[in-house]
Amino acid sequence: MSLITNVGSNTLSAALKDILPNCDRVDALVGYFYFSGFRDLHKELQSKKIRILVGMDIDMRMIEKISALKDANLDSYLTDAKISSRAGVKENYFEIFSRVFNDTDYFDDTEAQEAFKSFLGKIKDGSLEIKKSAKADHSKFYILHNKPEFSANGISPGIVIEGSSNLSISGLKGQGEHNRILQEKHYYDDDVKRFEECWNDPENIGIADINSADEFIQEVKRRVWLYALPKPLHMFYRVLDEYFSVDDVEDRKSPEEITSGKYYNLKYQRDAINLGIDRIEKFGGVIIADVVGLGKSIVASAIAHNLNLQTVIIAPPHLESQWKDYMSDFDFKGQVYSTGKIKEALERHGNESGKLLIILDEAHKHRNEDTENYITLHRLCAGNRVMALSATPFNNDPKDIYALIKLFSTPGQSTLKTVENLSMSFHQLFKSYRALRRNMRQSGKKQDEGAVEEITKQSQEIANELRKMIEPLVIRRSRLDLNEIEVYRKDLKAQNISFPKVKDPELLEYELGEISDLYINTLEKIASDEERASFLGTRYKSANYIRPGSDFFTKLIEQEEATDGESPEETIQRMQQAQVNVAKFMRRLLVRRFESSIASFKLSLKNMINSSELMLDWYLNRGEVPIYKKGDLPDTADLEDMEPSEAEAMLNKLEDKGLILVPKAEIDPRFEEHLRHDIGLLKSILADWSGITADPKYDFFVQKVTESVAKENKRKLIVFTEFSDTADYVYEKLKNSGFQRVFKYTSGDASEANRKIIKANFDASLDLPKQSNDFDIIIATDAISEGFNLHRAGTVINYDIPYNPTRVIQRIGRINRINKKVFDELFIWNFFPTPTGEYETHTRAISTLKMNMIHSLLGEDTRIFTSDEELKNYFAKQYTEENKKFEESSWDAKYRNIWLNIKGNKRVMDEIAKIPRRSRIAKKSSQNGVVAFAKNGGSYVFAYGNTVEDVAVISPEVALPLFEADEIDEASETTTSFEPIYQIAKEHIFKNNTRASVTGGRKQDALGKLKLLSEMYQPAKDLCLDAIKTIKDLDALPNGVLKDIAELYLDKANLAKSYNALKEMLPPKYLEDIFTTAKRAEETARLIVLSEELTS
Repeated sequence: MSLITNVGSNTLSAALKDILPNCDRVDALVGYFYFSGFRDLHKELQSKKIRILVGMDIDMRMIEKISALKDANLDSYLTDAKISSRAGVKENYFEIFSRVFNDTDYFDDTEAQEAFKSFLGKIKDGSLEIKKSAKADHSKFYILHNKPEFSANGISPGIVIEGSSNLSISGLKGQGEHNRILQEKHYYDDDVKRFEECWNDPENIGIADINSADEFIQEVKRRVWLYALPKPLHMFYRVLDEYFSVDDVEDRKSPEEITSGKYYNLKYQRDAINLGIDRIEKFGGVIIADVVGLGKSIVASAIAHNLNLQTVIIAPPHLESQWKDYMSDFDFKGQVYSTGKIKEALERHGNESGKLLIILDEAHKHRNEDTENYITLHRLCAGNRVMALSATPFNNDPKDIYALIKLFSTPGQSTLKTVENLSMSFHQLFKSYRALRRNMRQSGKKQDEGAVEEITKQSQEIANELRKMIEPLVIRRSRLDLNEIEVYRKDLKAQNISFPKVKDPELLEYELGEISDLYINTLEKIASDEERASFLGTRYKSANYIRPGSDFFTKLIEQEEATDGESPEETIQRMQQAQVNVAKFMRRLLVRRFESSIASFKLSLKNMINSSELMLDWYLNRGEVPIYKKGDLPDTADLEDMEPSEAEAMLNKLEDKGLILVPKAEIDPRFEEHLRHDIGLLKSILADWSGITADPKYDFFVQKVTESVAKENKRKLIVFTEFSDTADYVYEKLKNSGFQRVFKYTSGDASEANRKIIKANFDASLDLPKQSNDFDIIIATDAISEGFNLHRAGTVINYDIPYNPTRVIQRIGRINRINKKVFDELFIWNFFPTPTGEYETHTRAISTLKMNMIHSLLGEDTRIFTSDEELKNYFAKQYTEENKKFEESSWDAKYRNIWLNIKGNKRVMDEIAKIPRRSRIAKKSSQNGVVAFAKNGGSYVFAYGNTVEDVAVISPEVALPLFEADEIDEASETTTSFEPIYQIAKEHIFKNNTRASVTGGRKQDALGKLKLLSEMYQPAKDLCLDAIKTIKDLDALPNGVLKDIAELYLDKANLAKSYNALKEMLPPKYLEDIFTTAKRAEETARLIVLSEELTS
């Protein structure tokens, strides 16, 4: 007796290959047999008579889990035979046979295909017979009948092999199998008798013999890809169906069903609900990015109801009450926390990991991994499901998107497999984005048109790559999509829903009258082309006044987060530029405050004077200057998102922490000179305006509002300003002027009572008996631009110059809602000052007033304007271009429309369902190459190449046009050029997660600290090793946590204290939740779906 362990060369495959040449017949009773074992032995079995009795079934649900493994081990997924008809058993065998063949990679090469043809040949000539036992039989043995010349005159008629191995590649070669070779005759006789009894059981079902060979071959050929040659149009339809379809679940409810008719039953929203649930189940999270007014919150609430998980909603304070209403309307259990109370949410729900759905409203606000809020949010989300609502997921810095994805994915080992390694690809994007920003700064200085064009191209490439990477996570539709996709358009029409036309913004100019000269002179002082004569913002950029060569540069560099490939000089330049950016922001802010209202302008003047005088006091009386560290400075994009009072407060708070104090001796004397210049300038401006009471802007505004109300009294008005003090000022003046039907709403007015008043007076979706008509006008900040339906209003008035077009889109979104159209047209009014007098005598004044203001608020690209008409056109164009970002047709709308139309055609759907996975055809095209379509986890991935050298993963946006076909297109067999390119394409699609290298920066510092602690203090070893894996393999920790670890103090006298501090940063449960998230990536299917060879 010899033992076979499948270790090293001692395999069942090797043993059979040694024995088979001496045999003429083989009988096998095995759990299953579907061809992979035959392939391994097909040369040795070519001339043998073979009978195979199959005793078990395979669990169909498990095939996808091993679908891309070369050694596809189905042994673990055997199951007892199900009760079925005899015909049903045969049908099931054929189905599983074809599924294993089509969905596993083991058969997808030329050698396997030749072996398969041999396999079918043996069935046809009767030398291979297969039966399925009627009852489950777990036995596994092989009887190898010796040829007469090797039987020693009957003394050694054959050899028996008994054990654990099925006739599969895994059974023949896989580890963990144990078999024994039995050469004694009594073993042979016993097993032959036993096999014959089993084989001749009349209850057995014949699968393949010479009498049923034609049926077997016909059934197999029609099911496996090797013999399929579908029409190109059907291939295209099948790609669309695989790409767009999600599993329908019958008991999922629509918003209408959940809310008993309070909300509509809209097809596009139902699709988003199904797709959202599908994405959450596959990836752990989803980003819902439908444009403003299409009902992101409705979709999210319906998903929460259908998932029936405990829900935690993180939302801005002014949206808390809205989400409480949604929880009530959509009947899902949960709690709402404001963005400032994430710690409270963690304390309450931190032990419920895996059981929560986290909804993040205005998710783009959670983009800074360094903040305490983000670190806490990351712990809350770890191991849970996440739904992020964000209007512009593709228009941000790649780091912003990465921070969002890290809340529900471990990028180093992610379920999102659109690229080989999500972490590695994102970090490459970060480098590209940094290089792009550097190029933008340099080209801006040179005014080089060619460079600008190149930057535009690079920017688009980065955006395309980002979109390719994250597209499976994102659900986004625009109004144009709903019109272009026929099924959605018809559904909306059937429910009598249509969208009003939004007219281009109208520029309303008011004359400055008697304050014209003062207005112009003030703007010249703040924002003159001659920078030395204007406000410099010295107090905000003190690092730029450190003497060249000062030792304090070294100290500043030590405080900085290292950036790959950056020299010390570049680090200093970056730090100084960050402070210059803040100074420029404050200068722009002063212009914005000036343009908004004199009341808000005077407040800012006083604040800036006080702040600058405080800095001068430090310099003169303390003999030192405080310098902001770059890491403490907020990004100017964050500052722009804040209310100006918040921005000023944030900058003032930074003085209380993290400042580096530079001795006066290290500061250039021009610092004092420039600081005194700013103080003097601001004080002179304040003095100029101290006695002024005239307000031509307000007077003109009142005139236009009065005219509008008189002309169309049902068209209510929303007046937006970005400043709460301007809102207060305008509201009080209106009330004092006799306007009683006016309401005000800023962040300071946020209350449930005020919210109800607004809803009753401005929400057209409210039932008529609940509507009121007490107010015609709202004076509001952008606190009202989220979470309110205001579509009883038909005009948006921007009291300030709308320097940020995105805000205009959000504002108009309040009155352009999906649920009820009140007006056919919606209006946008922008107010703008113009001097009094003849243009010929005020040429310089006009230039100074308008152009400097526009340059200050809107940037360098507006310097081309020289006339009023161009200026008016600019605002219309600016709005239109920004609106395109929101309202442009999605690239996939065309293809989704095709798919939704064929989905209703049963004949076509039945036809394309017959196309086996892994089918490949050749077709005529305008280009040459091979395009492959695969499923990798929950992601659908495409690869294309013209040669083996240029194969690459491509986006669906590029791939679907390659598959596109017409009815007249014909399919042909692939040529010899197909196979080598196809095999490389598969390698690209199914590359295993490659670990990104760790080079410098916080990550390297954190890993070094963890390694040191693990070596110095044994009790910390397990936690440190888990943390190292989390950082190195998964890239799953926020940057802020990496920073904390890197700065962890290792007290040799009390390492237990250091260990406890580390546990505070990384509670073991937190790491376990991260590992749970990572494990999702191990449980994903990998399937080649369809491929085409394109020939021109």
